[in-house]
Amino acid sequence: MKYIKILIPAILLSLVVLYGCKLSAARSMAGTWKTPSAVTFYYYSAGCGAYTKVAKLEMSMTWKITKKSDNEVDIEWRSDHTSAPQSIITPSCNMYIPIVTPKFLTGIISASQMDIYEDNQQVGTLSFTADNLTGFYYYGNECYLYCTGVGTNSAIPHATIDKTLILQRQ
Repeated sequence: MKYIKILIPAILLSLVVLYGCKLSAARSMAGTWKTPSAVTFYYYSAGCGAYTKVAKLEMSMTWKITKKSDNEVDIEWRSDHTSAPQSIITPSCNMYIPIVTPKFLTGIISASQMDIYEDNQQVGTLSFTADNLTGFYYYGNECYLYCTGVGTNSAIPHATIDKTLILQRQ
């Protein structure tokens, strides 16, 4: 009897490997996800000298995730609430966060994480469980006049990967 408990999972795993059967991670991500509390977004800019944080904004959000393929999802991000007014971190710069929603993102799912893309640029990585998404978001714009970016990292973007973006399944 104990050999059957070991044999059946081994056979199933062999079938997946041999015949290329795909297990769909995307199927479990579909649904509505919300932040349990407001998330702080920082606006970075080189418009006033060095690339630094210039403003911050508290925002609650809802993500509607739809399965696109076995390992890819579409994400519609809507802002539920933003704090007013935004906080200026660098008074001499006097810039505000230009977050516009809805945003339309794409998620690529691996075994335990989802990489998020906006305009074909990776903007985040989220680890997940059945009911929680946890990670970061950062979108850096092209540097035409000067470089700008918006993200959840409190340090200069990508210097550290924080886990300040938290969404829960609804």
